[in-house]
Amino acid sequence: MQLKSISEIATFSAVAAAFINWPLLRLLWLPNKHDVIFWMTALCGLLSIYTPYIFLLKNAAGSWNMKLLHGLLIGLGVPTLIAADVYLFAKLLEQYIMHPNAPYLGSTIYVSLLAIGIPSVLAFEFYNWLVSTISKIPTFDDNNPSKAQKYAFLLILSGLIICYYFISKTVMHPASLDTPICRDLERYWEISIPCLGVMLVCCVIAAFLWGDRDIQQKVKTILLSTYFFLYFPFYSYWISKGIGFLRNPKVVECHESMVPIIIIFIIKFSSVVVGIVTYGGFMVLGFVFVITTLTTRLLPNSLESAPAFKGINLKADKFRPENHDENFIKEEVCSICLEKFAKDQQVSYWPQCRHVYHFPCLEKWVKKKFSCPICHKDYIEIKQKGL
Repeated sequence: MQLKSISEIATFSAVAAAFINWPLLRLLWLPNKHDVIFWMTALCGLLSIYTPYIFLLKNAAGSWNMKLLHGLLIGLGVPTLIAADVYLFAKLLEQYIMHPNAPYLGSTIYVSLLAIGIPSVLAFEFYNWLVSTISKIPTFDDNNPSKAQKYAFLLILSGLIICYYFISKTVMHPASLDTPICRDLERYWEISIPCLGVMLVCCVIAAFLWGDRDIQQKVKTILLSTYFFLYFPFYSYWISKGIGFLRNPKVVECHESMVPIIIIFIIKFSSVVVGIVTYGGFMVLGFVFVITTLTTRLLPNSLESAPAFKGINLKADKFRPENHDENFIKEEVCSICLEKFAKDQQVSYWPQCRHVYHFPCLEKWVKKKFSCPICHKDYIEIKQKGL
């Protein structure tokens, strides 16, 4: 959506800002200001910048004389905004680690969801811009867009690995080892951080093999099997163990700042999101299957799962043409199979209406429905009349 008018951009930005900042309207009037309000206000203020920024990117992309501005806004501005979003998000969560009984949890959850969702739009724009920029390099084949996507993903992943390396160095060795929890935390980081690093390296390997059809499928199978059956269960355990450390108030004594730890946990959670969604989907499907099976077997439907001849006394007779007029013999057919009646063929008459059918056809019919195929006289009605 490309808006040319400044008034249009201002209107959309104001609406987005109201949507983002409405939890603050009540909190800012409270007499006792908690640090949570400060960091929530800072995060909401940053998120309010995203809307005009996105529209500015759209307008700059549509004009040739603004290509340089567009490149600067995306190449430098987007990573800066996302880094600021992650930092403020971590600072907001830090308040709940340092002060377990901190208030305004509902508003914090709302703002946190916005802090995760809104930057995703800018991240997608950044990825598309990176792919477009790489594809314009003369050495790249314009007919092979997957190659540009491959290198764009590698660049983003490389930046993430570099950030992860420097952040992990700050948390690997706690500032204090005087307490047992700090020593346990150091051992926890020595195990969990290298495991996440191995996963990132596997992502790099997969990115390098992107587009190589000869070995891509085999490597994909190996990596996916390793992720779902080894990495995800193992690392989910270590994430839950890490959450146990964060819930301990004494953990704040082990590090000068909790922000790097929270950022590491954000990356950790991101690494298991695919597994959570996949396993969760299988659990939902399994639950639906079990419920459906139990319902079918324990609570059978009267039209499908009940015994076919329960209470129905179908009688087989031989078809006698002399008992019917000439028009019936020439024109009438079994309404189930649409075949004519033959002499001495086994037939059956529906008790109340006396409509006639082939006996085998009617046998199959009453396994699913207990009503006459022509007039739909229900068998229950017949049973009540004692027929």
